[in-house]
Amino acid sequence: MREFFEVEDISSFMKVSRLSELVIRLDPFLFVNVYGIVFYLDLSKKDPKEISNLFTSLSDKIIFSTKAEVSTSFKEFLKSKIQEK
Repeated sequence: MREFFEVEDISSFMKVSRLSELVIRLDPFLFVNVYGIVFYLDLSKKDPKEISNLFTSLSDKIIFSTKAEVSTSFKEFLKSKIQEK
């Protein structure tokens, strides 16, 4: 089991994101993993101007992902991907 902590304001999310090399974007969320704790920001609750400023500030850290998948192991993940082709 894993805990996910929602960060309400952008300035707090910026503080947390400074502690990580990467920020994962999976619309409408941003995720950052710090010391094994996952913090997230729900972009659908934010003003578009705030989001634009946030993206500008984090442009060198944001990795855009189009989907998230679950697998029991790396080997099983690879097998499923190879079978898809």
